[in-house]
Amino acid sequence: MPFPHPLGNERSPSLWIETAGTTSHGPVDADQRADVIVVGAGIAGLTSSYLLAKAGKSVVLVDRERVAMSETGHTTAHLQIVVDTRLQDLVDRFGLEGAKKGWDSQLEAVRLIEQIAREERIACGLERLPAYLYSPREEDVDALRREMRLARRIGYAAEWADPREVPFPAKAAVRFPHQGKLHPRQYALGLAKACERLGVRIFEGTEATKVHEGSPVVVETREGHRLTGDWFVSAANTPWHVKIALHTKLHPYRTYAIGARVPRGIFGDALYWDTLDPYHYTRVEREGDRDLVVLGGEDHELAEEPDTERHWESLLDHLRQAVDDVEPAYRWSGEVMETEDGYPYIGRVPGRPENELVVTGDSGTGITNGTLGGLMVAERILGRGTPWDELYDPARVATGAEAAKGWLAKNLGDAKELAVRYLKPGEIEGPDELAPGQGGILRRGAQRIALARTLDGALVARSAACTHAGCVVGWNHAEQSWDCPCHGGRFTPGGDILHGPPAAPLKEVDLDEVLSKKEAEGKKG
Repeated sequence: MPFPHPLGNERSPSLWIETAGTTSHGPVDADQRADVIVVGAGIAGLTSSYLLAKAGKSVVLVDRERVAMSETGHTTAHLQIVVDTRLQDLVDRFGLEGAKKGWDSQLEAVRLIEQIAREERIACGLERLPAYLYSPREEDVDALRREMRLARRIGYAAEWADPREVPFPAKAAVRFPHQGKLHPRQYALGLAKACERLGVRIFEGTEATKVHEGSPVVVETREGHRLTGDWFVSAANTPWHVKIALHTKLHPYRTYAIGARVPRGIFGDALYWDTLDPYHYTRVEREGDRDLVVLGGEDHELAEEPDTERHWESLLDHLRQAVDDVEPAYRWSGEVMETEDGYPYIGRVPGRPENELVVTGDSGTGITNGTLGGLMVAERILGRGTPWDELYDPARVATGAEAAKGWLAKNLGDAKELAVRYLKPGEIEGPDELAPGQGGILRRGAQRIALARTLDGALVARSAACTHAGCVVGWNHAEQSWDCPCHGGRFTPGGDILHGPPAAPLKEVDLDEVLSKKEAEGKKG
């Protein structure tokens, strides 16, 4: 089935999806057997499949969408050795050696991307360039100096820069050489071709719904086919095959990006990111006599923002701090899974068999962490190891007061969401409040109804309880979806699964019955 735009949404296609080709693999139509079953054809799934196939393993790779059309197609694709979590925070949590290992792992990921692109001759705009960490606030100057000194202590180049080298208002800046960027979908599609050449069986439009533990492990699809392998790798952004494990340690965020044309030469050949919260990150593409600036940021917890559209406007306003002549060209958003301590979870899922592995918790650096995850699970399956197995072990317990505070806030928040079905007033009184493209929660006693009016005016009603853990979904106007704040599940207006761990659509609701009962309640009152 065709997926011309991510998740069927034509309102906000990303730059990368609009400027790269597509794929045309069919869905699974018969049972499959391989050494390794990989679910999720983004960077992590493609990288692990490629490395395993290159080592002689047979691999089946499946995806609900098309190759790299989900989160990999919605990144801004900074190849940052400097991870998003401040180095001072990493040192506080993991010590100097643990922080160094984290940066070393990102360096290895960038090197692997360069090696694969070179060996497979993938034209993807890959280049090394400097990056600037800057702040518009005077109070951040000392913190930036600490970041620079810590980077040098762990063996990485960092230089105090003239803030005028940054196109945005800046009080101070640190320059990190040898970072990088690429076109993520051009790279992913080239990697997919290399996988095929090595014998990887790729299936698109195939939804995996259940994993049966054992040796071999069996993955079931929505159509009832069975994928059997000695190993199973979950590389689909979230650990969809488990109910609770890891979800209590993952925080789903929505993140936004724009592509806008500006006059040539205002932005240098560099990456830029600031110290604000939420922070902004910027790269530039040369495009004829104009530059195309890719600016991301405005992150917020999933389903906690009633006006999602405003974040793209906020990004444009931020860009206008650097340049007046701005021509918007693209806008998109994606889902980021933040972890408690800033490092990803890569390895065996706690409580699951040794032959079930996961890559999740990209924490804003999905291309490098996805590549690293693919490398680490491949090495584990091949009977080897990496220097980061313990550091990124999904069973680890976050250390430090801030990490503990984050865990409490996350899980108390989940408990609140589970209770909200019974305690929170309805957000709308009836369908007359909804214009096309709008949605809201309608209360019927203790039940919550997710009511949406589609862009063509049709009214759709579903249960508002996410089918993963029962949390109440919220309407995302920008993406025309129902989003779950607890564990990152997303649904179409009609309740079909878009993303995340839910294994079933939102339950259907008889709207006529809902409205008649609501009318009866009103008359009774």
